[in-house]
Amino acid sequence: MIFKKLISYLNQRQEKANNRLIEERVLLGSDRQRVLYFLTFKELHENVEASMNQLRTLLQRKGKLIINGNLKLPMITKLMLLSKRHDRHFTIVVNDGYRLSMLQDIEKKEHLAVIFEEEPSE
Repeated sequence: MIFKKLISYLNQRQEKANNRLIEERVLLGSDRQRVLYFLTFKELHENVEASMNQLRTLLQRKGKLIINGNLKLPMITKLMLLSKRHDRHFTIVVNDGYRLSMLQDIEKKEHLAVIFEEEPSE
C-alpha cells in the first residue's frame, strides 16, 4: 500500500514540476524500496498529534527517521527527540532551503517533511 502511495506522490510531483525531478532528491536521499512511511508538510501540520503518534508506532520497528531540514526548528526538535527516545537514528536533510523558505504557507506545501526508512532485514 505505501509503495502505491509513494509512486502516486512521485507522479503527482512530476506532473506539477517544470523540469524532470530526480527521485532521490524528492525522497530526501532515500531509496523508494526502503520507505515505509512518509508525510508531507501539509499532512504533518494538518494533525500534528496524530502524525507524531503514527511515528511513535513506527519507531518501535528498526529503521531511521529522515527529517526535512526546512521544517521549522521546533518541529525538527520534536522529531529528533522522538527518534532519540526510541533509540533510533535520524538524519536531517536540507535541499535548497533558501528557495523553499521564500514560499508562503510552507505548512501547506506538498514537499516531504518526514520519511521513516525501514532497515533491510538480514
